[in-house]
Order: sequence, then structure tokens, then C-alpha cells
Amino acid sequence: LSVYENDRNIGTVAYLLKSKKYDLLVVDQNGKKHMIPNIPEFIKAIDLEQKRIDIYEMKGLIDED
Repeated sequence: LSVYENDRNIGTVAYLLKSKKYDLLVVDQNGKKHMIPNIPEFIKAIDLEQKRIDIYEMKGLIDED
């Protein structure tokens, strides 16, 4: 699945990391990994048909490279 922040593609989900509190989406952005909590405060929408996850913009969550 591709991950978008404000319609900007920030990478693809590499894998899901399970934890006791909540799962983390590990997103690959050109070799750089970002961990995004799979909780409503971070995930705006998941569209399996479009193979797309939209996340809320959160300053510092994703680098601007």
C-alpha cells in the first residue's frame, strides 16, 4: 500500500510491526524507514481498492527530503 500525507506520496508500507500497545506501519521512503502508529490519530483513511493509506500531517513525523 502507498502512504500519502496531504496527497504527497511518502512511501510504501514495508511491513506491519506488532506491539502490545498498537501496531506500527513501517513505511519505506527510498530506503529510509518511518514508523507510523496504526491508530485513528495518525491514520486518516485506508482505501484497499486504491491500495492507499492517507495519514494526517504531523510535523516531524516524515522528513521533507
